[in-house]
Amino acid sequence: MKPYIIILLFLSGLMFAACEEEDKAVIGDEVIPPQMTSPSDGASIVVSETNMADELIITWEEADYGVDLAVTYTVEMDIKDNVFYAPAIVASTQENTATVTIEAINTMIISDLHQQANERSDVEFRVVATTEGLDDLTSPVVAGTVTTFQSAGDPAVVTTPAVGAESTITVANLMDKFSVEWSPADLGTSDVVYTVELVVGDASVVLGKTGETKLAVNNESLNYYLVGNLEQAGGAAVTASLQVTASSSTTDLKSELSSVVVNTLDATVPGRLYVPGGYQNWVPDVAPTLNQSGDIFDGFVYMNIETGFKFTSAPDWDHTNFGFDSEGVLTKDGDAAGLTYGPGFFRYQVDTVNLTYVASLVESFGLIGTATPGAWDSSTPMTYDEATDTWRATADLVVGALKFRANDAWDINYGVADITSLRGQLYFDGGSYDVKEDGNYTVILSFDTQKTPYQFNYEIIKN
Repeated sequence: MKPYIIILLFLSGLMFAACEEEDKAVIGDEVIPPQMTSPSDGASIVVSETNMADELIITWEEADYGVDLAVTYTVEMDIKDNVFYAPAIVASTQENTATVTIEAINTMIISDLHQQANERSDVEFRVVATTEGLDDLTSPVVAGTVTTFQSAGDPAVVTTPAVGAESTITVANLMDKFSVEWSPADLGTSDVVYTVELVVGDASVVLGKTGETKLAVNNESLNYYLVGNLEQAGGAAVTASLQVTASSSTTDLKSELSSVVVNTLDATVPGRLYVPGGYQNWVPDVAPTLNQSGDIFDGFVYMNIETGFKFTSAPDWDHTNFGFDSEGVLTKDGDAAGLTYGPGFFRYQVDTVNLTYVASLVESFGLIGTATPGAWDSSTPMTYDEATDTWRATADLVVGALKFRANDAWDINYGVADITSLRGQLYFDGGSYDVKEDGNYTVILSFDTQKTPYQFNYEIIKN
């Protein structure tokens, strides 16, 4: 190649490089990020129904790149200490000011940042400056608080039973349904769960939870709730109230109380055998009891120590008392020694005609069935609560069958009469309860027969 051609190519390259340099922005030695001027650090906003349309004016000093550039400013908001991982975008503009309504800020905090309505939230604001080809510049954070607001909406209204309606529970109608219905609540969302409570005075018990606008329990359950949970008299006219709480992800709204009168069942006190002993200071009238079924008395007693005890036919020492003759055999000789068992939770089956007994140590009760983690293969253990004389378990259950058994075996097992009833009597070797919905449940078994309703009973609570 000739020398003059090489020189021309070299000169052309120099001219091209010079043009490139002319097109690039010259950035100053020190760039300054934007600085928020309003709101000030520590500002507080309390949102109410009356100031939703008010405006929040956000201002800042522009970023300084040392040269004029086209800059876009984005105003971000996040919860304190969330490091703007997923902030709400308040505004985007090329100006140094943005105006947003209080309602918009309120909505962003509840919906975008997932905070509870009608509560104070600690929030942070910042401004991010963006220009093509350069790194973003971010302002220092400005912190403040916003107390959000959400209208309570319209509560549910109980429509059935009518206010003041009266119902009577009898042995013949124990499986009949007691139905509660209500108008839907307006919480601004279709995702609403209703909790139905039975209220007497300051005490209440949950009858159930549902996404529908109706709920039914059978009369046996209703009676157990009133006389067992709420400690009302059997065979009495009990004035109670129904209340429905509508719940969304952000709001709980209670209905007005709707009063009803329920004539409870006068539970027949079964034949009893009392179990006084050293574990309870040998006092028959407050001793645990066994219930009569034919010639057999059957029941469960917790003895916290190894102890002597007897069985008595009355809550005193003036009637027949049964002592120890030999293993499995009783005597009516009042001077005979007592039996000795414990400590532990025992099932006693006593035949007062043939003077025999069976004592079975219950080391555990458990949940069993396709609704439980162990299906029909292994029990989900329950825990004995000495203070309430109940066995309890809180567990995740799935749609399926649920029964209760002792010692991870089938010698002592119980089921239910109504497969859909959350509350009722336990029946030896009875049918399975039908869990209709996956979820977390608390299950309670009571073998206390000293007070109404005088039967082994269960309660299933969806948490």
